[in-house]
Amino acid sequence: MLSWAAGFLAQNSWHTSIALVITVILMAVVCLTLLKPLTLMSLDDTQAKRLGVPINGIRALVILVVAVVTALVISEVGLIGFIGLGAASLVNALGISSIGKRLAAAFGLGALLLLLTSNVALLLEPILDMQIPAGAMTGILGAPLIIWLILRQRRERIETVTPMFAGKHTSIAFWRWGVGVLALILLACLFVQDINGWGLSTDWALTQQYRLPRSLSAAATGLMLAVAGVLLQTLTRNPMASPEVLGVSSGAALGVILGFLLLPSLGLSAGAGTLLVSGLSGAMAVLLLIIWLARRVSSGYLLLVGIGIAAMMDGVMHMVKLSGDPRLEAMLSWLSGTTYSAQPSTVWYLIGIASILFSLSLLLIKPLRVLGLGTGVARNLGVAVTPVTLSLLALVAALSTASTLAVGPLSFIGLMVPHLATSLGAVKLERQLPLAALLGASVMVIADWIGRYVIFPYELPAGTIAAIIGGGYFLWLIRKVPASVNR
Repeated sequence: MLSWAAGFLAQNSWHTSIALVITVILMAVVCLTLLKPLTLMSLDDTQAKRLGVPINGIRALVILVVAVVTALVISEVGLIGFIGLGAASLVNALGISSIGKRLAAAFGLGALLLLLTSNVALLLEPILDMQIPAGAMTGILGAPLIIWLILRQRRERIETVTPMFAGKHTSIAFWRWGVGVLALILLACLFVQDINGWGLSTDWALTQQYRLPRSLSAAATGLMLAVAGVLLQTLTRNPMASPEVLGVSSGAALGVILGFLLLPSLGLSAGAGTLLVSGLSGAMAVLLLIIWLARRVSSGYLLLVGIGIAAMMDGVMHMVKLSGDPRLEAMLSWLSGTTYSAQPSTVWYLIGIASILFSLSLLLIKPLRVLGLGTGVARNLGVAVTPVTLSLLALVAALSTASTLAVGPLSFIGLMVPHLATSLGAVKLERQLPLAALLGASVMVIADWIGRYVIFPYELPAGTIAAIIGGGYFLWLIRKVPASVNR
């Protein structure tokens, strides 16, 4: 499954090639059929409706075709990323305006990109003495291409980003939310399922040894990722910014994996302290690259840059996982985002780290609020932009690394929770930050509890459950955007 997920093009017969050729022919026929309505829709929705184009039906059909073709390709060769994004970006860079010519150019460029990627992978295989999946190489080679294309568009400024959800300012009783988080942790520890069914646990020794550390670890990591998400979204003025979307979590995870594999060969112990430094280095490297690029492109392009960096990091991690090193077997569950390894002897250190980092974030609220208005305004108001920005980036890196080291890379917490806090009335930063911290802790505790019992006696990682919860909420949030913007 790891090989399939990384996107291997090696096949045992002509079956896959024939199936994909048939898919290409059918897709070409469908594209020719949709060429005229797509051309009319490229003008304006209103004009297209006046010309009799069923806009909603055409869009639904296009989405269906894309979904079917993507599913067919993935089922045959696995996950191949960045080809669609890279080919479309190259078509835009070439300035082709005709829909038909754009589709034809994208077809040819996509084929050329994947062919080049596959050949590069084949050339590197004897050097690295391992099979290199094409899907991993597309991320590694495609990310620099996307970043280069974005840098070419740097003069097209997008200075303002519309918030995804503008909540109404309401008073918030933080002590109630705090009590609620403690109650959730207590409930997650006591209301359990065993071979006799559901019930309240009275075995304090078992709770203290196994359940309490996992719930506290989930709460601490949720808090840190939520705080990191608020800091990044405010700093970049981009509502889609978060540690996982911008590749910070991937950088931290990659740093931890490389430290775990390479430090022993250098005569160093791969303990918690050295792995923390390795993860922090990876997260800081990604953040420094993002901030360097942010000075050259507008915040509207920063999300695409982050996606490219995250894909590149994921490609490297796929190659590391497929290297065959037996030591990585111990890290596979960690990579899924799990609290399995939480121990009573170490969880309190994690709580302490989360408390310290959260306190530091509260101290940076005032300069961060000014930075959110723009660097020019911040300088005029006397804020030392560079030191404050670097301090915020270091804090985000520390938050992401600590949470990643504790439970592995998680998705959607840093992206979802800041919007959830805003929708509940925490519009101002001094209210959004603490409420997001409490909400992040709550979501992770709930995700960990569900993961423990949803398929009892087996378990699902808390990261998987958190991604399902976060993805569902985010889809609902996106559905609400047009109505809120129009108002």
